[in-house]
Amino acid sequence: MQVNLSAVMKFAGEVQKDPRLAIKEKSVSGECNFADGQPHITATLEFPQGKLTLASDQPLFFGGGGSAPDPLLYCLFGTASCFAGTMMVIIAQRKLSVDALNITVKNRVNLLRPLGLGDAPVVEGVWIGMTYRGAASEEQMNAVVKEALETCPGAYCLTHPIPVTAEIKKG
Repeated sequence: MQVNLSAVMKFAGEVQKDPRLAIKEKSVSGECNFADGQPHITATLEFPQGKLTLASDQPLFFGGGGSAPDPLLYCLFGTASCFAGTMMVIIAQRKLSVDALNITVKNRVNLLRPLGLGDAPVVEGVWIGMTYRGAASEEQMNAVVKEALETCPGAYCLTHPIPVTAEIKKG
């Protein structure tokens, strides 16, 4: 995929004139399924070129059927796609020659707290590893990684406390 730098620059110019345009709100609504043999939740995500229905199920060891990716796999995919996308924009902005970029995101999860057996942090860490092909030097690419760690929304979510609220209503 080629990064459309003119679209990025146009948006940056608009935001410079009106910083309120930088605020984007994203939302996902899903429906839990209480029937046996079905994934625990499905949601349809809409985006400019269409929509996609996703399903998630808990792993077998956590009471699910294992019939769809578990929620943490979606978190890892979101981190990978956000970080890789940020990398691609920075690479394009710097006019670096990169032919391929592969990314792997791993986490280490401690389930003592969700099981009510302790209070250890649930996520012990996240690792992002990448390989690339192209003429760009490792020094240039390490500078891109450093900038991506500072500017990627997904990385920000992992490195900064974010207030979370939850509510439920009968309906």
